[in-house]
Amino acid sequence: MGIKLKKFFLHHKAVAVTLTAAVCLVVIVVLLCLSTYIPRSGSVNYDAAEVKNNTFISQNALLGADLSLSDNAPVYTMAAVKNIFENNNTFSADALRIPLRLTLDGRLIVFGSGTLDSYTDCDEVFKEKNLSPEQKSAGELKQYNMGYHYLSQGKYPYRGQADLSYIRIITLEELLDYMRAQENVWKKNYRYFFEIKSEGGYLSNAVKTLDAVIGKYNISDRSATLPSSADAKKIASSTETAMFYLSCVFGVGLDNADYSVLILPMSFCGINFAKKSITDYARSKGIAVYFEGIKTAKDAEKALKAGADGIFAEDPALAYGVLKK
Repeated sequence: MGIKLKKFFLHHKAVAVTLTAAVCLVVIVVLLCLSTYIPRSGSVNYDAAEVKNNTFISQNALLGADLSLSDNAPVYTMAAVKNIFENNNTFSADALRIPLRLTLDGRLIVFGSGTLDSYTDCDEVFKEKNLSPEQKSAGELKQYNMGYHYLSQGKYPYRGQADLSYIRIITLEELLDYMRAQENVWKKNYRYFFEIKSEGGYLSNAVKTLDAVIGKYNISDRSATLPSSADAKKIASSTETAMFYLSCVFGVGLDNADYSVLILPMSFCGINFAKKSITDYARSKGIAVYFEGIKTAKDAEKALKAGADGIFAEDPALAYGVLKK
């Protein structure tokens, strides 16, 4: 049967393309229809055990800063972190989203996906092309200039500078030491969203290392991780997020979910996720909902109206103004 279908489509390519397009259109229409039919839950009971036990659920939406985003300093550097907590009087962050990679000597550094070529001088100065953090020790990674390709007003301000103290790779321990001091300054207990970007054979060791660091700094109750860590809350994977949405639509199948935090886009493939029915349903199951990709004040207002526990904004100052209205 399969062979006959294959032959049919090979000889009728126009029909195949038309049918494929029609099927895709039907799927999109069905999803859009489903997105309007989400069972509504009652108002969130913040005294319920499943809600109280999740420190990422908040009656007042929290402002998260994503260390993968930085406009005023090279990304993944202490200079970027300082712009959030020190060189700033326009907003106050409540949480950090932190991408992590494992080094050759088993340390975790703040760094996202890909190689160092796009950020550092590893190729131009050290002649090391396609260099991954996993290939070097944490100490060796300190030699690279993380601001080498940082462009500001048509110039590269960090090329040729003598003092690059805050423009180097930072380890997770260095970041958390800094955050301890900031918690005393700002009188806050920050939430941490750790997302391990190391893959393949490095992943399991990265998870074990993260477990140890979270335990060392005693922040398991305020940490959420992807993939899951020993004592911290778990951030839902993309597959789990998709299954959550289907469960939300049909109101079934979420009782055994083993994650505590959802990070949702405002919309995807025409489906609007920023709905109070979605956040209420999640929190009725003890799951916190944070929205990412907040680009405008209108986005922030929409997320706030939807009852988000927190948001990750491209412009934290703009979002902060909306949250504090």
